Amino acid sequence: LRLPSGLHTVEAAAKGYAKISSRVSAQTFSLTPGERKADIALKLDQGGTVDGFVLDKFGRPVADAQVQIYLASTLWPGVDLKNLTEKTDGTGYFKIRGIEYGERIQLYASARRIGLAKSRSSIIDLTQKKRSETTQITMQPGALITGKVSDPGGLPVVGAEIKFTSSEFAGD
Repeated sequence: LRLPSGLHTVEAAAKGYAKISSRVSAQTFSLTPGERKADIALKLDQGGTVDGFVLDKFGRPVADAQVQIYLASTLWPGVDLKNLTEKTDGTGYFKIRGIEYGERIQLYASARRIGLAKSRSSIIDLTQKKRSETTQITMQPGALITGKVSDPGGLPVVGAEIKFTSSEFAGD
C-alpha cells in the first residue's frame, strides 16, 4: 500500500475477533517521502463468546433467526456491537465470537425473525476468568398492531415513518 508522507494509523479488525488494546490492535506511525515501513505487527484476540439456542414456545428450534448482542449496562461503552450478530442454523444454534469484555461486561442476546415477536436472553456476564457463556432465547408468536397515519383533515400521510420503542429492548 502506498501512502503519502505524514502521520498514519493502521488498525486491525475481523469478525469473530476482539481488539486487544489500541496499542496492540492499532499502530500509529510517521512516514517520510520514499520511506518503507515493513514492521507493522497487529494482534487480535478471540475475545469472549456467547452461544446458545433460539427456540419457539413449544421448545422447537427457530432456524434463520437473527441474533444480536447488546450491552445490558453502560459500564463498558466502548464495545463495538455492529459485528456481534449471527443467524441460527437449522437446529436454532448460534455462536457469536470476538466480544470485547475488559474486566467485566454485562450483555444480552436479542433474537428476531419474521412471524415471531422479538425476544431476548437473560443477562450474560463475561469476565477475564469467564470468557464464554451459553444462553437460550425463547420466542413467542407476539401481538400485531395496525393503524394509519393521517393529517388533521383525515387524509393518509404517504411515506410517514413509524418508530416503535419498547422498555423490554431499551438498548436495541
